Amino acid sequence: MDKKQLIETIRRTMPKLDESDPDKELKIALHIYITIGKQKAFDEKYYFGDSETAKKIEQLAKRSIRHPEEFVPKRKIVCISISYLYKDILREFGINASVIKPDNEDKHVLPVIKLKDGRKIKADIQQDLYLIQTKSRLKNITSVRSPFGDKELTPEQLTKILIDIGYIKDEKEYRDEKIEEVKKEISYKDAQEALSKILEDKRICEIEDELGYVEATKYYKSILNIIVPQYLDKKIFKVDCYREKENKEKDYSICLYAEERGEIKPYIFSNKLNRFVKTDLEQLNQWQKEGLVIGIGHKRDGSKKLKKYMKKQEKTKKQGVIQE
Repeated sequence: MDKKQLIETIRRTMPKLDESDPDKELKIALHIYITIGKQKAFDEKYYFGDSETAKKIEQLAKRSIRHPEEFVPKRKIVCISISYLYKDILREFGINASVIKPDNEDKHVLPVIKLKDGRKIKADIQQDLYLIQTKSRLKNITSVRSPFGDKELTPEQLTKILIDIGYIKDEKEYRDEKIEEVKKEISYKDAQEALSKILEDKRICEIEDELGYVEATKYYKSILNIIVPQYLDKKIFKVDCYREKENKEKDYSICLYAEERGEIKPYIFSNKLNRFVKTDLEQLNQWQKEGLVIGIGHKRDGSKKLKKYMKKQEKTKKQGVIQE
């Protein structure tokens, strides 16, 4: 999809808005925000990369300041490229915006929408990607506080606007509400039962938009923190995995597993199915032989424990073959 096609898609899917609506401009801006947000994913090479890799990606992303159209076809982005792309598309619809750096000690940048009525709205699209793609409450659309006492955008007003533009039908359609329902149902389950329920429940795992690695990580980590914080990194562990392709690029995935009574039940995220699928130690061992790398060297995660279980399973399997 090039820039012209993106703009055509935005216009075609734009909800019908009343000319007299005081929030018309903001509704257009948010429709664009959601349309772009469904198509992009944070670059894993930047997420995992060393300082040299990060610097190269940042330099490339800075081309978006002058040539934002180059980043329309790219799925993998960083905050610089998506911020300037969003600013550029807003301009095509007559909406002004700027890109700011909120913290001088942090490299992160984000767009600020400048509405004609004087309001300024921070719109951190990169941070909201996983929320947009899972139809959750948007946490990074906030008013810039004004010394002149301009009206601030409240969460209730934001929800109403998102309903008006078709992001959700009503407040109950937010993914957050479904997560809370699941939380009430698994309060007393052990770690393995809880993880199985979370990863297999349709209210959580049925997601229409494609999740990137970083977005899937953020989404499921937030769920585990909400539902079973007592088990996270104690009985439920996350492991980063990848396969290296012929062009040396890496396809990343996530393994989650729960440990109870000396046994584990692993799940791995399927990019094809856009959800976690149940697996076992034998299958993980087979995938490892076929090139799956389990655990990223410089990250502290549950890979050491997982590999210990995998070696035990392989040893038991060999002993069984010998006895036969």
